[in-house]
Amino acid sequence: MNTSGNKVVKLIAFLFVILALLYLYSAIIFTGIIYTLDKAMGGENLVFSVLKYFPGLGLIAILLVLVAIWFYFVALRISLGSKSSFWLGVISLITIPASVAVTSQFLISPFVQSLSDSSLSTDMGIPKSFGIQNIRWNDPIFIIFLITSIVLIFQKGKFNLANNIVTRKSKLVFIVLSLWVLIPICTISGRGYIRALDTDYGYTSAKAKVDYHVYKPVSLPLGLTYATKFSINKQIANKNNGIQVIFDLSFPEIIKGNGKIVVLKQTGVEPNFDFQSYSQTIVDEPTSIEPTTLNGVDYKWAMIIKKEFEKTTVNYLTYITSDDVLIWLASPHASLDELKQLAQSLQ
Repeated sequence: MNTSGNKVVKLIAFLFVILALLYLYSAIIFTGIIYTLDKAMGGENLVFSVLKYFPGLGLIAILLVLVAIWFYFVALRISLGSKSSFWLGVISLITIPASVAVTSQFLISPFVQSLSDSSLSTDMGIPKSFGIQNIRWNDPIFIIFLITSIVLIFQKGKFNLANNIVTRKSKLVFIVLSLWVLIPICTISGRGYIRALDTDYGYTSAKAKVDYHVYKPVSLPLGLTYATKFSINKQIANKNNGIQVIFDLSFPEIIKGNGKIVVLKQTGVEPNFDFQSYSQTIVDEPTSIEPTTLNGVDYKWAMIIKKEFEKTTVNYLTYITSDDVLIWLASPHASLDELKQLAQSLQ
């Protein structure tokens, strides 16, 4: 056996392994972005999912881990030193890195654009090689790709062995390692997509635990979206069976510094509930409190309340529906007219 040729083949196989590890590292980075943002902004009752707004991030993570697995497979084939393994390596180097860079650029561009338009730092550890225009001499994936390509082409003559097969042990190691890296990344991305597709927001579960009608928006006005699930056992009007949900603008708007948090609370009350007295207790020392009308809302009584602070004014809208549900809306950002628009959407 040609010992020198065997060493060169092993070196090239090792370079393919390094390339696989670099793609795996990139996949872990993108998975970490998904996990970190969902963890930071999606607590027990929060419904935030970064994949709802940027679904391409999950696809990039899965794509990169599949590419890492493929290059590890190519490394195993390259180590055999056959002509077929040589051409497998050449074709892989010609087609995969460039196509992955272009695809990743397309998928991640909405996320990068949102960060560049926001007050947040764009230095989130995103691999520089996500886009074809970012290929540079100091990029690890490009460096290893270039070295591997040069060595592989100039050492073509070393690939002259018979078409041996990968050993059973190597196949087993390949399968175990592939599953070991694929399952966690696909699980995290998959859970993100499940959260992104959820349109119930805990409403069905909350409704089943109370004996009054639970109101929810038919469609959210003002560009609002759900910030939390419907949560139970909230206190309102000296009752502990209230249900609360919070709305806000979408994530791309929030990271631009915009926000329109609106809190909705509701609970069932008795037909003779003293609404006038209750409305006086919602806020300590309100700036103003007065009756109001709600067009398009089936209600008994309604009040608007303002509480001015040094830098903001919190607006409140509270009313009792015809089926004796006390509803309470509050926001430091939405105007009273905007709260009325939200009330009109509740059914």
